[in-house]
Formats: sequence, C-alpha cells, structure tokens
Amino acid sequence: MCAATVHRLPTLFAEPDPWLEERVRNAPLFELPWEGNDELRPIRTTKVLRDASDLFKNGMWDRLDWFVDGQEACYLWTGVVKAAVTLRTDPLYGWSVREVSGVGGALLPPAVEDKILGQLAAAGFRRRAASFPL
Repeated sequence: MCAATVHRLPTLFAEPDPWLEERVRNAPLFELPWEGNDELRPIRTTKVLRDASDLFKNGMWDRLDWFVDGQEACYLWTGVVKAAVTLRTDPLYGWSVREVSGVGGALLPPAVEDKILGQLAAAGFRRRAASFPL
C-alpha cells in the first residue's frame, strides 16, 4: 500500500480495519535527518506523532504520509515553553525548518523561538527565506 494513503484509510473503508489500524497505531517513522539533542527530541513513532499533533494543533497527523515516507521529521522542544519543530526536505533546499509552533498552535516567545532556531542552525537546518504554504 502506498504510504501517501495511510492517513486517509478511514475514508476508504466503510468500517475501520483493525489489522491496519494496529499496524499504523505505533509504527516507527522514517529515518531522521538528525538525532536531536537534550532540548530537541525527535519523534520516532506514529503514536507520539499523533499525541504531539493533538497537543500542538499543527496538522502533523494530517500529513502522516510525509512523516512515514521521510519527507518530514518532527522534534519536540523540552524547555519550559513546549514547542514542536517540523523539518521538511525537498530537492532544492534539502532539509529546512518548515514550522515551529507552541501548544495549541500558539506563537512562541521570540527568545524561545530564536534559541530553537539557533540550535537547528548549528545542526545545519535553516528556515527558508520565503514562507509559502505547503
């Protein structure tokens, strides 16, 4: 089955498929572009991705296929102000910062966002110069 259809499966079947749901519930995600550090911890399974998507309200679960096939990766900021960071890859830019969001989709205090972006820059990931909806 194509990875691009994984998050759309409930709409394909009249009744949920328990076998498939069990496989998707806590499956490992694709290899990460970076192992993270003490403050930026990678999400490695679909279960954690689902929980983070619910907490941060940033639509990650709607893009599950991008995480499963290695087009996106997510890291959770463990500081006092929690954040989710999504990296995305493309042939032109390589891996870059797609978004940084706070709990419930809230904007982060500038000092926190600057610290997160600084650590990502040190690891080789930059935010694209222009922001276009993906």
